[in-house]
Amino acid sequence: MTCPRSLRPALLALVACLVAPLAAAQAPAGYYDTVDASSAATLRSSLHAVIDDHQRFPFTSGGTDTWDILELADEDPGNAGRILDVYRNASYPKQGGGNSFYSREHSWPSSLGFPNDSGSNYPYSDCHGLFLSDDAYNGARSNKPYRNCDPTCAEWPTDPNAGAGGGSGSYPGNSNWTTGFQTAGTWETWNGRRGDVARAILYLDVRYEGGTHGGTGASEPDLIVTNDEALIIASATGNNESVAYMGIRDVLLQWAAEDPVDAKELARNDAVFAFQGNRNPFIDHPEWIDILWGTGTATGELWINEFHYDNGGADVGEFVEVAGTAGLNLAGYRILAYNGGDGAPYGSVDLVGLVPDAGGCLGTVSFAFPDLQNGSPDGLALVDPLDNVLEFWSYEGAFTATDGPAFGLTSTDVGVEESAAAPLGLALARIGTGTTGADFAWGGPQAESPGALNAGQVFGDACTAPTGPPAPTGLAGVSCAGAVKLTWTGSLDPGVTGYGVYRSSFSGFGYVPLPGSPVTSPTYLDTGASSGTTAYYVVTAIDGSGESDFSTELAIGVQGGGAAGTPWINELHYDDESTDDGEFVEVAGPAGLDLNGWILVGYNGSTQVSYSSVNLSGTIADEAGCVGALAFPFAGLQNGAPDGIALVDPQGNAVEFISYEGSFTASGGAADGMLSTDIGVSETNSTPAGLSLQRTGSGFSAGDFGGWAGPTAQTPGAVNAGQSFVGGCATLVQAYGCGLNPAGSLQLLSGNPTVGATLVFGVDNPTGNQTVGSISLLLISLSPDPGFPCGTPIPGFGMGGPGLPGELLISTLPGQLIQPTLVGPAWAGAGSPAPIAIAVPFDCVLAGLVFYVQGALIDPFGPTGIGLTEGARVTLAN
Repeated sequence: MTCPRSLRPALLALVACLVAPLAAAQAPAGYYDTVDASSAATLRSSLHAVIDDHQRFPFTSGGTDTWDILELADEDPGNAGRILDVYRNASYPKQGGGNSFYSREHSWPSSLGFPNDSGSNYPYSDCHGLFLSDDAYNGARSNKPYRNCDPTCAEWPTDPNAGAGGGSGSYPGNSNWTTGFQTAGTWETWNGRRGDVARAILYLDVRYEGGTHGGTGASEPDLIVTNDEALIIASATGNNESVAYMGIRDVLLQWAAEDPVDAKELARNDAVFAFQGNRNPFIDHPEWIDILWGTGTATGELWINEFHYDNGGADVGEFVEVAGTAGLNLAGYRILAYNGGDGAPYGSVDLVGLVPDAGGCLGTVSFAFPDLQNGSPDGLALVDPLDNVLEFWSYEGAFTATDGPAFGLTSTDVGVEESAAAPLGLALARIGTGTTGADFAWGGPQAESPGALNAGQVFGDACTAPTGPPAPTGLAGVSCAGAVKLTWTGSLDPGVTGYGVYRSSFSGFGYVPLPGSPVTSPTYLDTGASSGTTAYYVVTAIDGSGESDFSTELAIGVQGGGAAGTPWINELHYDDESTDDGEFVEVAGPAGLDLNGWILVGYNGSTQVSYSSVNLSGTIADEAGCVGALAFPFAGLQNGAPDGIALVDPQGNAVEFISYEGSFTASGGAADGMLSTDIGVSETNSTPAGLSLQRTGSGFSAGDFGGWAGPTAQTPGAVNAGQSFVGGCATLVQAYGCGLNPAGSLQLLSGNPTVGATLVFGVDNPTGNQTVGSISLLLISLSPDPGFPCGTPIPGFGMGGPGLPGELLISTLPGQLIQPTLVGPAWAGAGSPAPIAIAVPFDCVLAGLVFYVQGALIDPFGPTGIGLTEGARVTLAN
């Protein structure tokens, strides 16, 4: 390349000349010589020492600043005069500061822990964490955590450049995807750069561990990558914090694996190193990610084994140690510190690494826990990756948790304690002999032994020979219509009595048994996975000796499913006599609609601004007419005069804004500028508990339920009193015929037309011109009559009376009529349709299939004889 002499300062020109050819350079010899990768703890401490105390350059200045460094680091590989941005993959001519095309993106949003640049804010200007980004894309990302989205999210496509990117309209494709607001929102980076931002976040976690800069003495924060959304939200204080959080950790680990290091990222590392003097080690050594954050798959025991919280003088060295099965991956586990005064959590530590083998296939790992409170009482909860509380201990008394994963649980007092006069170097520790937490009793204070076996503790042999049969093989799956069909090779061992089926949202850990598991045959239909996500499955075999190890994991993208349509607020409770409790809001909508990403936002009518919100989740079930409802607790729902609730979609649009005890115009948030609709009914402080306000009417969309009633007996998650869900399946099941057969003679009574579903049709004669007890039939064909939407008139087959014609509306040609004809129960008279079920096989080939249904009543005793119903055209949703 030709190096500039006048367009940049001499230093930048020299760096550009040196860096540009190094498309796949390595770290300088000896750079990582002092790194000890023998364990997660030693790797973290030794790696931090290598990359700490880098040379800081100003964020913006008249001299060399982050603009200069980033325009070299993010240089377009195909044109040294242009940059290639991180999110849009757009190529722009280098503009320098103040341009309108691209800006500097903090991959770890500066608002999460270090928003104020005083000139000595190191993470604010750390170029390993900064990327050049298209300005609009930077704004769309805002300070949303990195996590996976789904097809309902808003798409931000990429440009085709440098052999990557381009294309749009299909999730995930090569696009970015986003939903929600700020720290409660989601930004999914496109597949060509997601690994880059993931490794940048992991770098910041290790580079910044609190304390001060070794050269300048400037204070630095402790930046921690986490799965805990509450900790991320709490980091956005508007101030520089000593500890701050960002995530979502397990998603970032997934992205780092999915998008490996490439030549461009290696060159970027070299460019930043040329200025700052430190490197991102996870670009040079991505294998270290596994050591620090663990990808082990062992399962087994884990318990709190030792902790220290109080000593004479200023408390120092507070820690919590866990013990458990060797090889257990601690990623996703955490310890929450609970305040015994209010029952709420006040601190959290994310666990990392793998449990070592200290003998007997058991081991211990210790974690620093600064500012652990001094009791009277306080507590510790050990929480697994699925937020299950494994243990809830307290010291200096017991209490009941009022928030967090341990909500409603009462702690168990360890029965021993430290005091403000205790010598430094002591701890409370479990003692005894055994292989599980329950085998050990609490003792102490005694000499602390973080990361090692306690004094008075002996680990037994947990290396028991595996029991149970061999693990199943051949696990395979197919997905459509929002479900996953699993199959595997059945065991030839006659002693195998069943199979366990497990799913996780993460690869390698967190598996939970699925409903109905264990099963007796080597197949399973999972209808509970979220569309647009990746689900991870394993299966086991079970016999009289126990359960096998997990099978090889199957990762499968959950396709299709979910209903189109808009939900609505259907019922709510906010006020009652005495102290308000049990406040909730119910949302109704099309069966199959996935509510993940939807939000309920409470608005205060006096200030017109939002005061609380609830994130929705789950899929709406089919309660009737392809419509259903889900109820969500909403603690602290305000008592009106007036107040309101907005229902917000995953794109941040308020689709409904209702209020009670008056109306008002919202200020700020998703409902900004919207005038609320007063529902016209209300509760008071004398309303008996157990009542609510409810929508009434008949139909399948919000407009069909215009009236509100109540207070009346509440029905959270069910159809309201005075409400009927009907007609929601009309788009997939369409009646047809030309009038010879009476309307309403064939009805879809239940079921959502999709593969794997059961559809129940009702056969009726609304005219009543047949004998009660007539035989009901249902015929299914792949084609309609050639005269569709009319049929072929057949004399004597009408329902209206003897000799009247009826229309044959389906094809009965060979290969079209599906055999056998379904026979239902005896007809009970007009208005009481005889139900007949069609079990649609779960076969993804059937998705989108159109078939035709017609019923008949055979009257062997009356003059009408055979009466044909109207037809139904059925489309199986994908």
